[in-house]
Amino acid sequence: MIVHEIPSFAVIEEQIVCTDNPDGLDLTVADATGEFNYIWTDATGHTLGEEANLKVFEKGTYTVTASIPSTSSCTFTRQIKVEESNAPTVIDIIVNDGNDVGTIELIVSVEGDYEYQLDSEAFTDSNILSNVPSGLHTITVNDKNGCGDDSYINITVLTFQKFMSPDGDDDRDVWKLELGPDKSIGYEKAEIKIFDRYGNLLKILNALSDDASKNSWDGTHKGVVLPKTDYWFSLELRKSNGQTIVRSGHFSLLR
Repeated sequence: MIVHEIPSFAVIEEQIVCTDNPDGLDLTVADATGEFNYIWTDATGHTLGEEANLKVFEKGTYTVTASIPSTSSCTFTRQIKVEESNAPTVIDIIVNDGNDVGTIELIVSVEGDYEYQLDSEAFTDSNILSNVPSGLHTITVNDKNGCGDDSYINITVLTFQKFMSPDGDDDRDVWKLELGPDKSIGYEKAEIKIFDRYGNLLKILNALSDDASKNSWDGTHKGVVLPKTDYWFSLELRKSNGQTIVRSGHFSLLR
């Protein structure tokens, strides 16, 4: 009587195939204890290959069975579950700004295991980026499994103070629009006009200036302290790529 040792080998039981990779995914056995015959089958039992490795291009459950060449009675079987992943394609960007801070929601074209980054902050699994300050930002979207190239998006978020309180405590003493540290690179013009409720022009601001007397309003007009009430603004922002953004709104002056 000939006694054969049962075949043994190892596989990675859960793997990812990138659908945009023309080379597919190589499934293979490792640490085999001998020279064996192999048969690969899919979930329906259809034979796909008879080598120690198999190239696949789609998700599914793949079974590999090893047997000793001289006999078919001693076998060893393992299964590999393959899931699909894709390179990220952003098809829509929802920006909710106009408040003190903004949010950005990114909609991708297909489901995947993605992560998102605002500027140089840490990556997050959420496609909603919160507490986004005003200015020009770069968003990175990538597939955690390394499928395809990362997506890079440049976007402007505009956040406006809802109120100002010129009481000398250095907290919202002036009203201004922050455009971030790259404002001189990302924008060519940022003009803001401030009006009272009757439409009278009170101040023209240049948000690109570093001069506080030009980029902010202290709640006065021609040296006269104005009363607490609501005031209106209009913004014309021209980006370096020629795109013009026009916004308007109102804010409260508190005393």
